[in-house]
Amino acid sequence: MNREVKYRTLNKYRHSGQAVIKSVSVGKIYHVREGRNAWHSTWVIQYEPNSFFSSLAAAKEYAESLRKSGSVLNVLELPCVIVRSDNKVVFITEVNVDNPLSTHIIENEIDIIDREVLNDYVVRLDFLPDFVKSFMPSSLSWQKKVKEKDMIILEHANKNLKVDKVGEYISYLTSDSIGVSYYLNWTKCKRVVDFSSVNSIVFNLQKIIDIDFSKGGELGKIKLSKDDKIRLLRSKLIEASKGILEAEIQDEFVDKFLQELRDVYTEKTIANASHEKMIKMMKDWTRALGYFSPSDRVRILGEEAIRNGEHLFLEYAWNIKRCPLH
Repeated sequence: MNREVKYRTLNKYRHSGQAVIKSVSVGKIYHVREGRNAWHSTWVIQYEPNSFFSSLAAAKEYAESLRKSGSVLNVLELPCVIVRSDNKVVFITEVNVDNPLSTHIIENEIDIIDREVLNDYVVRLDFLPDFVKSFMPSSLSWQKKVKEKDMIILEHANKNLKVDKVGEYISYLTSDSIGVSYYLNWTKCKRVVDFSSVNSIVFNLQKIIDIDFSKGGELGKIKLSKDDKIRLLRSKLIEASKGILEAEIQDEFVDKFLQELRDVYTEKTIANASHEKMIKMMKDWTRALGYFSPSDRVRILGEEAIRNGEHLFLEYAWNIKRCPLH
């Protein structure tokens, strides 16, 4: 293993030192595994030590050392919560699920999380081992039991280690050999992976970290800005759209829905609307795309849709005695 690969290798997390958390962000790491797999919803079924890396180049170089006749090597991107303390950086994610960390209590909208829970995280942020314990399978912070083999918690001794950002989608690379004298040839493929919960957890933790207690800030008085609320709403809409829209058009259609809402409502009204109602309205709106023109959709949305119209398009189709939407 060359120096660069060794430096970029991530190790299993171990409790050590009096570490205070400095920042939390979203990033991705790379996992190398051998074997053939269609990579539908399954990510990592099992993994070996020293097979996780902070850079794609190091992952590919490590894969070269594993190659043998007939082998197929893959590099998977894994979206993570990245936690930097004053002495290390920690990577937290969950595998074998469609939406990692989605059942963790801190993933919920911050203004509905119990104040005692938020106060608990203020304390945990002062001591890295306590914070990490809240993401272990035995923690009471999970709203649904998680499997120990599915939790990935890694670390690196360099607190300033460079970590790649998550792009528009999560991918994997699969290899094929063009000859023993040549490097492996890599093909990049898109995987349908929802990382909205990773985003939500980081968003909430950043809010907690940003509270200025020296000026009397209290968790019970957290107020999200209008832009923050709309960003959260957009994330929830994209998550909800995966069952009704193809992955490659989810962002585009959610943004189109929000833009049509903006044509008739203020940003403040949209930001304060119920997420549950907005999700139902977007699903109704999606079914109406091939039935009503853009101008008709905007007009219908303007008829008190946010207050009363969870199924406004469906009801409107019946009222004008046309075929109901399906």
